[in-house]
Amino acid sequence: SADKEPEQERRRDEERERQFREEQQLRRQEPEQEQRRREERERQFREEEQLRRQELEQELEQEQRRREEQERQFREEEQQLRRQELEQEQRRRQERERQFREEQQLRRQKPEQEQRRQERERKFRDEQLRRQELEGQRYRQEFDSQTRGQFRDRQSREEDKSRRQAQEFSSRQISKPIVRSSPLYEYIQEQRSQYRP
Repeated sequence: SADKEPEQERRRDEERERQFREEQQLRRQEPEQEQRRREERERQFREEEQLRRQELEQELEQEQRRREEQERQFREEEQQLRRQELEQEQRRRQERERQFREEQQLRRQKPEQEQRRQERERKFRDEQLRRQELEGQRYRQEFDSQTRGQFRDRQSREEDKSRRQAQEFSSRQISKPIVRSSPLYEYIQEQRSQYRP
């Protein structure tokens, strides 16, 4: 038993040294783990910031594209309206020239009484054309003011909704008929009855 005691004591010393080394090792590892956790949090934060910047840039680009699309549509509507006005004016001018040539030919072929009747008809048609041109100018002014106001308002709306409203507004205004019950129609009928031969 006397021989076993030094051996047991030696083993207890070794065990204490082993525990001490393990504790020292754990103390060294704890700061390293904390450092890794901190670096991981910083990496995640940088990734989230990058994603937020990318999303913001995408939103700004989309908004810029929406504004450019709205401006392009507005310019197309203006150009289409100008083309239609030019075409209408050209048709009216051609119609006046055709009527003038026909009237000149009739004056050479028909007697004086017939010429007077044709002259009254020509004046009546000229008056109708003049009133139509005046009404067209007024309609143009109303359309311009309404279209510009609509364009400014819809810039603050969503892209789909603003595009749909612009298209509906454009088609409704351009193809707007003269309703028989409207004051404009009654006014034209009244003027026509006054100038009818």
